[in-house]
Amino acid sequence: MAKCRSPFAAVASILGIERAPRVRKTRVTRRHLCSEPAPRWARDSKSPLIDRCDSIRNVEIAALTPDELFELWRRRREREGERVNLMDLYDLVAESKGVTPQNLPLAERQALAARALEVIWPGFEQVARVRMGDQIEIMEYDPRWAGTFVTWRDRLAESLGPTALRIDHVGSTSVPGLAAKPIIDIQLSVERLDAEAAYVPGCADAGFELYSRDEVHRFFHVPPPSPRVAQLHLCQSGGEFEFDHLLFRDYLRANPDERDAYAAMKREAAKLWKDDRLGYTYAKGGFIMDRQERANVWALGISWSVTGSA
Repeated sequence: MAKCRSPFAAVASILGIERAPRVRKTRVTRRHLCSEPAPRWARDSKSPLIDRCDSIRNVEIAALTPDELFELWRRRREREGERVNLMDLYDLVAESKGVTPQNLPLAERQALAARALEVIWPGFEQVARVRMGDQIEIMEYDPRWAGTFVTWRDRLAESLGPTALRIDHVGSTSVPGLAAKPIIDIQLSVERLDAEAAYVPGCADAGFELYSRDEVHRFFHVPPPSPRVAQLHLCQSGGEFEFDHLLFRDYLRANPDERDAYAAMKREAAKLWKDDRLGYTYAKGGFIMDRQERANVWALGISWSVTGSA
């Protein structure tokens, strides 16, 4: 295979960029030479850059602008699907700087995450002020979490009445024996997701503020200065979001080995991303998707259904 004439020419051709290459004072670090392992985005699958060049030595990742790096990530996700997440964007940007993803400044990771969320969650809109300063803390399972959920459930049921078609305890605190962040995840199903006037005031009366919205769900938090003790995921009744969260919960409840594997992975992710809530969340993405696939098979075997889930 013929080699590319220049790294920039390959990138410009792929991205449709029409400008002359810039003269840069810095040179590519040793991490970009073929004697070093290729970055994860290049190893895992065929990158658009690697499509045009026969080895990583032909690609000066360090010469790419932030917009070019983001476009590489976006196109890879478009091509390969949801398994390409925020972690892959962190990896790509870190590779361009010759550092590990965890050593990217927190402010830079937050800026990358804010941009990535618009791709990961179509229609994403940040509604409330971004919450800062939360640290990831994993605790052993606390049986009192179930009672805390009941308290929040009753508040929501009273505030929303028949608008709340079902209110479920989901997330790690809903699985007995599973270590978790001490934050109660609540899933509330409604008839029409787009009818915010029917549920936002009631959620506010129960203590929740609308934090963000996208095409498939609404996310509410307990607003500062109160601690983040609970969070609310509002979704369409009968939709995929509702189905996936209930199934994942029930699968972990029924399979202790999978529950324990998830706990171990969460602890490792928390060590790496203690100051980065979204980093921690998306570090779990591959594990969750793998177990969701297994859960679908399990569900068929036992005739599991949302209506029978409690």
